[in-house]
Amino acid sequence: MTEIRDPSIPHASDAAPGAPFLYPEVLPGENMSTIGIILFGIGILIFLGSLLIETSVEVPALDQLGYGSGGRVGNIPGQHTQLMVALGGSLLTIFGTLIYGFGAVIKQLATGQKQSAKS
Repeated sequence: MTEIRDPSIPHASDAAPGAPFLYPEVLPGENMSTIGIILFGIGILIFLGSLLIETSVEVPALDQLGYGSGGRVGNIPGQHTQLMVALGGSLLTIFGTLIYGFGAVIKQLATGQKQSAKS
């Protein structure tokens, strides 16, 4: 069976032997930086969303005559859920930052650029 493909799209079989990159316009580490930024943004959104989780419940407060005004008390399972969602968002933000940083370092190493220290 013959494979039909568009000749204008580069394919792995088109690469010359010993070619460093199949797609020279995409540097190593660029995709890592993009993914890191996306994970950072999602982590921030999850963390901020966790602050909107309701952690209190309505309870009736009755005195001996059956009268009283209702009140709200802290709901431990709700607080636990809020804590876990906030922790997950924080970890995703940290992970995205690390991925972005590693992508930037890999991109610098691939292009041969060196960071100069200004003093």
